[in-house]
Amino acid sequence: MALFKYQCVYFGVQTGGYTRQSRNPSSVGGFLPLVSSKNDPGTNFLQPGSPFHLPMSLYPDATITNGGETYDFSFINVSGLTSGGATSFNASAPPSGHVSNDASAVLQVLVVYLPQGGPGPGGEPGAVIDAFDETAGSLFNNYFVTVSPDSGSVRYDTANIYGYVDTQNQGAAITVTPTYFGSVQPASIMPQNVTFEKWHVLSGPAASASGTTLTVGQGQTEYALAFYYTQPKGKEWLADKHKEAFLDQPIKVIGDNIIFDPGGPVESEFNRINQAIARISTELNILKGETFIKEQDRPNIGGSIARNEGE
Repeated sequence: MALFKYQCVYFGVQTGGYTRQSRNPSSVGGFLPLVSSKNDPGTNFLQPGSPFHLPMSLYPDATITNGGETYDFSFINVSGLTSGGATSFNASAPPSGHVSNDASAVLQVLVVYLPQGGPGPGGEPGAVIDAFDETAGSLFNNYFVTVSPDSGSVRYDTANIYGYVDTQNQGAAITVTPTYFGSVQPASIMPQNVTFEKWHVLSGPAASASGTTLTVGQGQTEYALAFYYTQPKGKEWLADKHKEAFLDQPIKVIGDNIIFDPGGPVESEFNRINQAIARISTELNILKGETFIKEQDRPNIGGSIARNEGE
């Protein structure tokens, strides 16, 4: 059975500061935990491969108050689905799908909030940034950005170690590493084989962008996550509006003999496509029926009409 977890966290700068390397192991992937009655550390289980829809009783709250501070909803991520992970920025429309077919998997619901009133401490403007693996449902520690302008790699270090870029005196162009993290990492940090998807600006005037560079103006305050994803190794998934099918086999190429369960969703999809192709082929043959008659045997229809009109 797949384990079910639910955790509310906030993304921000904790009083006294924090570092991306190494994160506090008691925190959830580097996010800072919030107290909520909806939190579930893992007391429920789900059937592998079964449809997953979050009960309305577990839909995220618009705000959470902890320790006299108020936090606003930002997004909800569900990891441990057959398709990997999914994210929604609408609290009323959480992600759904099918529970992973792996019986040892963990389906985790992660609800992320932002503190009201800026990044603190001190209230100085700046960009609070990090790298988020949407498939795993967690932040990861790798050096993931360069910053321009920069002098003596000061902003590079603060961005990658502390997850913060100061904009008090000048703006910043923050550019992500788009794919594999290996050679640029310290030996103590595990490389990640992930692919960049998009900068998501959670709060601030800058716009979310699919490009690799996040531009932050002087004096601006931003909360932004670089979203990455991973694909399950040795697996393919097909999805339509209603269901997902998972093939536990290596990727096939044209010409391979693809094996699938008879009567399953994959066979049904192939049959539907084959039927559509057959209909199109039949219609084309009707429209182009003359191609099946030797040229010398075809009647000179146009010539006959012209002669008749001239008579």
